[in-house]
Amino acid sequence: MLQETTFQLNGEVAVVRENQEGRVEVVRNGKVTPFRPVYTFDFIADQFKNSGWKEVPVPTMVTPSAEKRSVYSSMSASVPNKVVTVVGTENKNIYEGGSDKKVSGETRLKVIESAAVQNIPVELQEAVNDYIELNKQKLELDKKLKELKEKTIRPYMNENGVKKLDGTFGSSIVLEDATASNSTSVFSDYELREISKILTPAEVQEVTEIRVNAVKLEGLIKLGKLPKEKVDKIKSAKIKLPGTPRFKVKK
Repeated sequence: MLQETTFQLNGEVAVVRENQEGRVEVVRNGKVTPFRPVYTFDFIADQFKNSGWKEVPVPTMVTPSAEKRSVYSSMSASVPNKVVTVVGTENKNIYEGGSDKKVSGETRLKVIESAAVQNIPVELQEAVNDYIELNKQKLELDKKLKELKEKTIRPYMNENGVKKLDGTFGSSIVLEDATASNSTSVFSDYELREISKILTPAEVQEVTEIRVNAVKLEGLIKLGKLPKEKVDKIKSAKIKLPGTPRFKVKK
């Protein structure tokens, strides 16, 4: 015998039932949500009970012909100042009344139904929901952080030469000295070999210059082929252009 139970909460009615294939499905607001076989009738019914839904007792009915009895019973559930009627047939369920008010545990039911529609595990649905919510919070926090940094804190530090501001409850905001990158495309956009085929020797000399290969120079230092005094002089000769101070929070 196929199981079926009707639940009611705040004027809304939901029917948990087993279909002809033995799979559980829920009918709410005229919408049928089928569940994967892993979800049992008792599990789904317990989710409604734990969310505050009350089981509606099936009234005693007298029908003129048991042979033509509908698969789904007709029933009515009384609630304060309102009567919600559920009319069932073999093909559809029609609901009158209902409420969109969220109640305790309702979110859990929606998560389970969403997972069932997508045919994915509930745990994965919860992970997807958490990621979306956290990403939304992250975007909001990033926006707020940028506003505080660019419109209030950093302008004050720059204008007053302040390098550090302490928080009342710990951690600090600091402007750390940074070095600008020396990388440039001035010497990397053209191959000398190819340009030499196009220009005269005099013209090549005009557009070229001697450069120090930092990789080779520092490699020579690492090999230990230079005396310490030369190494020290080379390190002190390294070009260090001032960069934009890094805005950081330190504990």
